[in-house]
Amino acid sequence: LPVIGQIENPLFLGLSIPSYLLRALERVRPSDLEQTLILLPLDMAIELLQYCVEWLKMRVGRDLPIKTAVFVLKLHHNYFTSKGGMDGHATLLEALWAEVEAYNSREKDILGFNLSAMKFLKDQAKAETITF
Repeated sequence: LPVIGQIENPLFLGLSIPSYLLRALERVRPSDLEQTLILLPLDMAIELLQYCVEWLKMRVGRDLPIKTAVFVLKLHHNYFTSKGGMDGHATLLEALWAEVEAYNSREKDILGFNLSAMKFLKDQAKAETITF
């Protein structure tokens, strides 16, 4: 897995491989994403999971890395649950799990903060309409 930002290629519009790949995935219509990922062979799908971990660490791509990872894991479930698949990629799956948990924790914090703000605004609006 190349280091993010290490390799820049004119064919990749001057972007690193992970940045170009993320840009390409973002341009795929959501309705076509699954059909696109089905075409990936297993070794490329595993490499894509590694990029998903990197994207989650860098906090880029919003929820696209998670959607991609979940679909790839569902698609290749039999491989990852077999002894050979689990032995070879346990660290990748653990890293992916840790990053997804961190992402979910951040999103819950943001949602909780926004919910508290909405309740505060609701109380303020209610207080203003009651007083004359």
